[in-house]
Amino acid sequence: MAFFATSHGKGVVDGIGGTVKRVVWRAVSSRRVPVVADAVSFAKVASEMCKAVKINFISSKELDRSADLLDLSTCFQEATAIPGISKYHCIEPQEGGQVRFRIYSSQPDYVELGDPHKKSDSDSESDDETTSDLSELESRDED
Repeated sequence: MAFFATSHGKGVVDGIGGTVKRVVWRAVSSRRVPVVADAVSFAKVASEMCKAVKINFISSKELDRSADLLDLSTCFQEATAIPGISKYHCIEPQEGGQVRFRIYSSQPDYVELGDPHKKSDSDSESDDETTSDLSELESRDED
């Protein structure tokens, strides 16, 4: 198991999750608990071993039901493709179907679509001008 990744921000939840996995792994390795064979048994062992952490098991069926309630399949089918999306770590939705881009979350300046190193001309201006209209993206995608 690896808990570190270069260029990837980690938060408190990542530390808690890593600690829980390590505690369960050590308990299984030392044979203090039965072998963890699936998510249900992991959640059970984690709950027993990590009393200070609330462990919730969510089944695939529950996830699917939530996705259906939120109509996620339609959302993803109707979403506009963003060319070069993998170059950006931080994409922030704005009002009116627009988005802003940054190479990484803590970067102070927004960048132009397609060039992760070029600052947007309007970085110091109002937020309205640092966005890309998704209709622009659709027309670029069609070309």
